[in-house]
Amino acid sequence: VGRLRGRVHRACGRPLVVTYHPAYLLRTPDAKRKAWQDLQLAMRTLGLPVPTRSRR
Repeated sequence: VGRLRGRVHRACGRPLVVTYHPAYLLRTPDAKRKAWQDLQLAMRTLGLPVPTRSRR
């Protein structure tokens, strides 16, 4: 999975963004930042606004 992350792939002519399984994120909290980056990439690819995170 790690090698497929970070770029947009195509499957059946549709954009595909690879990210980590939620169970992996529960076991490996350090990977959450990378998963967030994947979600941001997916949102940008779809033309959706990317929310900014505010520090608490």
